[in-house]
Amino acid sequence: MGRCESERKQIQRGQSSGMESNAEVDFTISAEDMETLKNFKKIESYGASSGFPVYGGKM
Repeated sequence: MGRCESERKQIQRGQSSGMESNAEVDFTISAEDMETLKNFKKIESYGASSGFPVYGGKM
């Protein structure tokens, strides 16, 4: 059974999914940390994983 199917069955049984618990996380990114993230050097190559859209910049 795939992960999505498993999560759907958990929700049907009234069990919390991982996505639901992730949404409950409460945090704040400081202005200083946000500037660091904005100015983070772009990764030029992910090597053999570059073909995956999430790494290849195609998403």
